Amino acid sequence: MKYKFLLVASFLVFTLFSLHAYVEANKLYFAIPWFDIVMHMFGGFAVVFGCLATYHFYPRKVDTLSFCIGTLLAVLVVGSFWELYEITLDNLAQVNRFDLVDMTSDLINDVIGAALALFIIITKKYHEK
Repeated sequence: MKYKFLLVASFLVFTLFSLHAYVEANKLYFAIPWFDIVMHMFGGFAVVFGCLATYHFYPRKVDTLSFCIGTLLAVLVVGSFWELYEITLDNLAQVNRFDLVDMTSDLINDVIGAALALFIIITKKYHEK
C-alpha cells in the first residue's frame, strides 16, 4: 500500500513540474493569468500526497490532527521556498515583480489545494495504517 502512495505522489510531482516547464516555456502565465492559481492549488495537492507517501514509510502511527497540521506546515514550507525561488529568478532576470499580495495569495492557494487533498485522504482513510 505504501508504494502505491509513493507512485501517486511521484506522478503528481512529475506532472506538476512538467506542466510548469511547458507553461513557463510558452509564457502562458502571462497569457492566462489565473493559471498560476491552479498551479499553486495543484502544488499544494501534490505536496500532501508526498507527505502521505512519506508518512506510510514512517514506523509510528500519528493521530489524524497531527498528520493534518504537519502536512499543512509542510505545504507552507514548500510553498515559501517556491516563492523564494520565484523571487530569485525575477532578480536574476532583473525583473522586479515582487508583490506581497501575490505571494500571500499563492500560499493561500497552496493551502486550498492541500485542504482538498487532506479532505480526500481523511474521507477515504488513506492516512490510516
